[in-house]
Amino acid sequence: MDCKYHDNKKANWHCTNCDISFCMDCVELETRAVAPRCILCRTHISRLTISDQVEPFWNRLNHFNAYPFQAGAKSFLIFYSIAALVLGFLIDVIPLPLIGLVLRLTLFAILVSYVFSVLSRTAKGNFAAPKYDQTITYDSDGMTVKVIVLFIILFLLGVGIVSSSGGTGLVIYQAAIAFFMPSILVTLGMSKHLSSALNPRHMIGTIVSIGFPYLILVGFAALINFSLSFATGFIDTWLPDPIVYFVSKTIEAFFYIILFNMLGYVVYQYHAELGYGVDVEQLATNENIQMKPELRALAHADVYIQEARYDDARDQLYKAGQSVKHQEEAYSKLIKLHIATKNDSEMLNAARLYFENPELHLYGFNAWQTYQQIKKIEPRYRPANVNGRLVLIKQIRNKALRSELIYLTEDLEQKFAHDPVLPEALLAEVKFYIDVEHDDATGLSKLQGLLDNYPKGKHRLESEELLKALQH
Repeated sequence: MDCKYHDNKKANWHCTNCDISFCMDCVELETRAVAPRCILCRTHISRLTISDQVEPFWNRLNHFNAYPFQAGAKSFLIFYSIAALVLGFLIDVIPLPLIGLVLRLTLFAILVSYVFSVLSRTAKGNFAAPKYDQTITYDSDGMTVKVIVLFIILFLLGVGIVSSSGGTGLVIYQAAIAFFMPSILVTLGMSKHLSSALNPRHMIGTIVSIGFPYLILVGFAALINFSLSFATGFIDTWLPDPIVYFVSKTIEAFFYIILFNMLGYVVYQYHAELGYGVDVEQLATNENIQMKPELRALAHADVYIQEARYDDARDQLYKAGQSVKHQEEAYSKLIKLHIATKNDSEMLNAARLYFENPELHLYGFNAWQTYQQIKKIEPRYRPANVNGRLVLIKQIRNKALRSELIYLTEDLEQKFAHDPVLPEALLAEVKFYIDVEHDDATGLSKLQGLLDNYPKGKHRLESEELLKALQH
């Protein structure tokens, strides 16, 4: 299972209070603590692990079939059935297709929220079915939208295959979907990332991790889907549409609860193989652990930003920015944060820190992108130091940006006459006129002025060579 806040980083810890899984970078480490703390609620969190003795899922069919009859699942099925009955009558009496679509999507969202909660809950070793009011009141991970997008993508792929390969291609595609669907649902339910669920590497990785028993899982999933189709096929067509809708949706919910309970148990059984948990010995050498305070501060900032705790995120980014090596990433995130929260004064302060980075030349393209974002908010902005402007000038390789070059260089010699980096910035300006605009006359004039005014420095050799080339 991936960390909720850092895709492609394995989750090692889970906060039961927040129901969030974290990688090691996201947790609050404390000396001599029994366990790390959740940085959101400050409670101790539990390690994702399972017992070595786990009953194989193929021996638990009776448990899966009994799962919908648990108190929590029954309360959900009753609620869901009543909702389906009411919505069925509303769809029947309201002739507007758009309203009918909204009502159907509402019922679909309720089911998606519950069954993925069943998967996640079971995967953590909690075999008690959640109550309906624990899962349908919110969809914090946007699973409904992700499932809809997933089905749309799979449908469009099917249309493309049919148009190119005909009926044979469709049969092969349907077989492939039936084979990969358990892997897709497991990855989506545990990682909460649609990109991970549709990543062929993750699909195959899940199948390989489970091994041959994955074929048994596919068979059981097909059996459940067949049972669903068989059960709904017995509904009499002469019954009123609302009743048919009510019965079919109740049957659908019943069988999908069984399916997702089974998928969750498979994750629980193959926790270690799937990488959704680690042993104590592995924690000390886990490749995701960032022991440097600045890197952990950046990771914590990601969590706070996604949880809209912007003051906490700002503090962590300032902390990370204390390291020159991480200033570019920290302060660029800080600038974006202040732009998003419309705090112009803090944004400009972060911009000052960003362009004062002595290693900014290593991130020239990023610096230019950041500069353009700042200009959208404050069109008169330009770095208040020569090195920052030098980095930006070197990024200007388009004739259409001549006005931007002039704006960045027009006051350099007046404001920074004694700055040792000034000659390099002026030389970069010269190169623009020569290399980009092919205006040798302007370039030659500025180059001669540069050598006359600043005859010494590491720019001299390159400037003299460029002067000789222009004169010949």
